[in-house]
Amino acid sequence: MEQKFPALPSEEETTQAARFTHPELHQCYLKTRWAMRDILGNYLATAPAKIQLRYAKLGKPELIPGAHALDIRFNLTHSGDGALFAITLGTEVGIDMEKVSQKPRPIKLAKRYFTAEVVTQLGELPEAEQQTALLKLWTQYEAYKKAQGVGLRGGEGLLPLAIDLTTDQLQPMPTDTGDASDWLIAQLSPANGYVGAVVIENTIETMQIHHIDYDAYDFS
Repeated sequence: MEQKFPALPSEEETTQAARFTHPELHQCYLKTRWAMRDILGNYLATAPAKIQLRYAKLGKPELIPGAHALDIRFNLTHSGDGALFAITLGTEVGIDMEKVSQKPRPIKLAKRYFTAEVVTQLGELPEAEQQTALLKLWTQYEAYKKAQGVGLRGGEGLLPLAIDLTTDQLQPMPTDTGDASDWLIAQLSPANGYVGAVVIENTIETMQIHHIDYDAYDFS
């Protein structure tokens, strides 16, 4: 029997959830937000329903300042049947995940967001590999924008992203002049058929990755 997740505790989250009119998408939204609250609750020693959240101007969730003892920063993304959640202490973070699918004209899309060097590297790949490579670049791009809290069109323009990042390893994110920026970036491999990336302010040295199954979790 398909699990039904309860309504979220805040009015703002209830409004957000109502945007998903398809029952499956609605339940997916509820599950990922309850999972986010549960993970935060483990760090804050607070029941999931009592986590005090607000949503920034562009929809990025955050703890209400002063409501909890720890200055936890976090970000959430979901695609297909999976979700990724990144959490730090006092450090901005952004995360993104995409389900691999074949869509036409990856080079045309890449020219809108990436430097000419990156577009050239993408075009040199076999056609069968271009879409997955593009999605890896896109997750880097979106994770960076989410970490900054500026939206997809905000912040810098074309970014010098790397098409061959080492998976699950943080490394400095370069600037357009080749210098290391104030951010760290890692390409993620969350599950078969998915790609992801995380971007964190350059104040930490390592990250931990945990896999949690919330399909049978009781949030009631």
